Amino acid sequence: MKPLPIKNKKTGEITSYQIRVFVKTDENKKKIIATKNWKPVKKYTEKQLEKELLNQTFLFEQELKISRTEIPKNQDTYTFKEFSQKWINEYVRPNLKARTVQGYETMLKRMNEGMGDIPIDKLTPIHINKFLLNLREKGVKLTDKSGESGLSDKSVKNYYSLFSAIFSTAAKWKVISENPTNGVEPPRVKKTQVKSLEKDDVIKLFSLLENEPLKYNLYIKLAILSGMRRGEMMGLKWDCIDFENRLIKISITSLYTPEKGIFEDTTKTEGSERTIKLSAKIFDLLKVYKQQQDEKKTKLENQWIDKNYIFTQWNGEPMHPNTPYTWFIRFQEKHGLEHCSIHMLRHTTATLLIMDGANIKLVSGRLGHSNTSTTTNIYTSYLKSADEMASDALDDILGLTTQK
Repeated sequence: MKPLPIKNKKTGEITSYQIRVFVKTDENKKKIIATKNWKPVKKYTEKQLEKELLNQTFLFEQELKISRTEIPKNQDTYTFKEFSQKWINEYVRPNLKARTVQGYETMLKRMNEGMGDIPIDKLTPIHINKFLLNLREKGVKLTDKSGESGLSDKSVKNYYSLFSAIFSTAAKWKVISENPTNGVEPPRVKKTQVKSLEKDDVIKLFSLLENEPLKYNLYIKLAILSGMRRGEMMGLKWDCIDFENRLIKISITSLYTPEKGIFEDTTKTEGSERTIKLSAKIFDLLKVYKQQQDEKKTKLENQWIDKNYIFTQWNGEPMHPNTPYTWFIRFQEKHGLEHCSIHMLRHTTATLLIMDGANIKLVSGRLGHSNTSTTTNIYTSYLKSADEMASDALDDILGLTTQK
């Protein structure tokens, strides 16, 4: 069967092709067609494209034949719940981080409630679409005490992505012949501007922190000045600090899951391992804090468990990652400040640098993004504003400003 071109709805440009292969005729003499999307990885001439489409069709036909021979018709198939657990055990746990595993398992509880007992090869796009629509209904969001909210668009898309990942693996492992999420329109997520503090907000915050315990004073200031993730902050150890050159090396994170408790892990990506330079003032604060910690260590003697962490519990054990969050909420309530999450402090680092004209590569490197496109996608509106400011500044320099 001839492949069908799939076009971009806005531009009309062909982005991929739907490969179609006849499988069989059902009991009602209706043709069953298997489909697979193929996206060209390079530019082809017209003849090259025609040849490659024939090749892709042949490969798909062979894939379907292997699938049918490797899975006997009388073999009991997995239910969705059984296969998803197999996927967690044999793919997710060996390859992904503990926090990712925890997130997937939490989502699967809801997914298994809805369709866990259905054989995985019987699930269709209609099942998945119905499940995703249900997530938007009132009362689904368990953290909303009013019972009026469904899940956000972003959360719904996360469920779609998890379905897609599970079914994709099932197809690769020859458990199903086709990924049913191919027939479901991915949920659209409206892009929103990230929230961050303005310059004046940060100045006020720093002033209020002067009267707070040194540990939290240091934590909040360091979070804004460094742009580190929460886990990276928690994973800092004293041997990561180069006092002489005012450098901080970021190479580990400290995380928490109910299953493992507090544990060390590698940074989010290889690109997240980095060394950043900070001001003399924050290093002065670090020196005072270290002196206080050393005095406490001496006083507690054998009670102190020395693991070399900067942010610790009373006895030297690593601080729980949620502790600064809880403290910061109370701090804001005490001073009548507008709510700001710990992660917003990281956004604040980026937006302050961008609005001051910092190079996007510098901002990306400081945040530990794998590539600059990640930074650009997150902070699009701020980059646009900074560009407009730069344009106005050039007009002023060159005397091109319209006289009123």
